[in-house]
Amino acid sequence: MDVIGTLLAIVLVVGLVVGGLLVFGFGYIDYTARDTAFENPTPVDGTVQSVAIEEVNEQDDMAFHPNITYTYRLDGRRYTAHTIDPSIYLYKENTREAAEAFTSNYTVGETTTVFVNPNDPSQAFLKRDTEGWWETIQPYVSMLLDGLMTVTGVGAIVSKLTGVVKNSPRLPL
Repeated sequence: MDVIGTLLAIVLVVGLVVGGLLVFGFGYIDYTARDTAFENPTPVDGTVQSVAIEEVNEQDDMAFHPNITYTYRLDGRRYTAHTIDPSIYLYKENTREAAEAFTSNYTVGETTTVFVNPNDPSQAFLKRDTEGWWETIQPYVSMLLDGLMTVTGVGAIVSKLTGVVKNSPRLPL
């Protein structure tokens, strides 16, 4: 029983460390994607090609993804894109009405401002700023959670290896 408990503890601790690193990775990737794109995007004129709303069931909750396809030209090349904001996450609204209100700003054939990543002109987006507080702090929260998970996991590994918790009460497994 003690061997099984130890193995279970090791699996849990390794899971905390790996989970922490994954959470950090997503937070860091989102942060760098936004940072690079927001740094100095090049505004260019683009043309709206299509506008739609995709209804998606996400974990038993409905989400509505505005899907706007647009074309733009930069340095003599024509590009097609559909990214709304530079986050790695898909832009979504919680209600159909909110998605319709967002897409009502875009009409097929109309000219709109497209923000192009100067480091990679094939990457473009429509919204330069984030509108909500969560979109602004989300990458930092992900990285903070990673830090907590990783420190907890590493602390448990170190305490187990050094015997610091030798006389502490055990959790019933």
